[in-house]
Amino acid sequence: MTLLANVRANNHDLTSFILFGLKGVAIQCQRLFEEIKKNISKALFKDVMYNLFIRLQSSRKRIIAERQVEILKVLLDGPQILDSLHKKVHHLYKNLRNPTKAFYRDVNILIGFKAICYTKNENVYNMFVRLEWATEITESEFFKHLKDLPKAKSQSFL
Repeated sequence: MTLLANVRANNHDLTSFILFGLKGVAIQCQRLFEEIKKNISKALFKDVMYNLFIRLQSSRKRIIAERQVEILKVLLDGPQILDSLHKKVHHLYKNLRNPTKAFYRDVNILIGFKAICYTKNENVYNMFVRLEWATEITESEFFKHLKDLPKAKSQSFL
């Protein structure tokens, strides 16, 4: 408000007040731009995710892909601690013989695709989605990586 008070003292010159206002507008525009960019990245990520995972041929792979898509959807809402993520999607695994192993396998596959990443603090894994994945992955690379995955129970977590 001192800038506005100085207008009278400076012979009603509004330049300093207008420059101050423009800095505020620029900061808000930058913040809005970052939010729009983040939402567009999320939409692109979802689009690529659905397009690639829906094309899987076998029913077994489609079921696994549905679980992985659910994991990605939860992570798109925000980063999750691994245990919290497991609790949010455990209903998808309850009918499996070894639900915890299947969950860890799905998370490992998504890490292998570079669709998600994690940070580790002591024994806590913080999982988050990599929004740039949608612009990095190609269809042929996705299916090649899918073909190279281990067939069964040979993967351990992290």
